[in-house]
Amino acid sequence: MPEARMSRAEAANLVGMAGWRLHDKVCPAIETLAAQVEALWTSTLPEDQFGLLDLEQRFKYLDSLDPEGKQEMVFAVPDPPKDSSYYPRLQVENRTYWSRAFRKLHIEVAVRQDGLQVFHCVMYPRLTYDLPILSMDLVANDGMVSLAIIDPCPVTPNLQLPPFYEAPVRQLQARYQLENNRSIPPWGRAIFSPCCVIMRPQGGEDLGRFLKYALALTQLHVQVAKIAHPVTSSPGAQRRIEGIHAAHQRYCDKQLENDKTRRVLAAAFGEQLAEDYMRRLMFDVEPLPA
Repeated sequence: MPEARMSRAEAANLVGMAGWRLHDKVCPAIETLAAQVEALWTSTLPEDQFGLLDLEQRFKYLDSLDPEGKQEMVFAVPDPPKDSSYYPRLQVENRTYWSRAFRKLHIEVAVRQDGLQVFHCVMYPRLTYDLPILSMDLVANDGMVSLAIIDPCPVTPNLQLPPFYEAPVRQLQARYQLENNRSIPPWGRAIFSPCCVIMRPQGGEDLGRFLKYALALTQLHVQVAKIAHPVTSSPGAQRRIEGIHAAHQRYCDKQLENDKTRRVLAAAFGEQLAEDYMRRLMFDVEPLPA
């Protein structure tokens, strides 16, 4: 009898977040989004043009009980009591991938002992691909999502998406009936597109629509990337690459102005590690090709 084999897609969906250290600590919304985005990448992107990206060892898993990463099994240590100087414990886990069109596909999951949980994901295209930077975040407190944001951040000076991309995004937003009820923070106004969705879900139905939209938009983004051609083959390629690089720099510079993220990380790991983590992993910029 021939051996039964699971496809890569079936295996990814079966595993879900089971391979993550923090899989049993996150709320269902974050678990759903992290598992399904990762499964979508692993099952959709061509296998010969996709893989795990090397990640600095210290950034794979961070724990405020061991900020220098000296104890290999620290994640199994019980949480400290509330009267401890180590409370609230913060644990952060990261996965990074690469593909033909994306230099880095990054998922971060963070869990703090006092109930704060974060899902953060950015799909960074290579500078030679004229694609938006797909960015999404979920923030939850005690299992309730208080912030859900997703946007294909443009790589144009005027923050406009190309019509071929914006039209299907608008169709998806209409399908899932999404309405913004939170304002874009000041640092975000220089990077987010007119299609940015930012909301505080008002219940399970609201949250469900956002999650479905986030996955549908990720699927759209991947499909566009699969058929995209490098700009190196077009007239004025060097000038366009320089413009894309400027937009990536703008995106990272503005994200680094988010003091809420920096304060949370610095309180747990110290200012230097927080700065290194944000600049080297979360919001680094690919250098211009020589």
